[in-house]
Amino acid sequence: YIKEKNLGIDVSLIYSVRYPNEIIRRAELEAFEKSLNMKLVVTVTRPQPGDNWRGETGHINEDMIKRNVPDFMERDPYICGPLAFTNAMKQVLSNIGIDEARIKADVWG
Repeated sequence: YIKEKNLGIDVSLIYSVRYPNEIIRRAELEAFEKSLNMKLVVTVTRPQPGDNWRGETGHINEDMIKRNVPDFMERDPYICGPLAFTNAMKQVLSNIGIDEARIKADVWG
């Protein structure tokens, strides 16, 4: 949508998966990172020794957000995922001072 509409907005995407092979449309996301004004951060919560994963690991937390999105207080957070994930992310965002009224979410599952 951002590319199709040529919105030219600055986006940071923190994307969490259990294993690297669960990254949906990885090549497309990596291409967007280069062609759009988008910062892509992928975190793997269950990396395996043979994965050779070099990115972030563990669940999205306060430190990960602060490290990768230093201007997080100026952003409009959007969460997409199952209910438990969405609730956990709302708590993380609340912990770093983001008012829940600013958080947009799509819950599935």
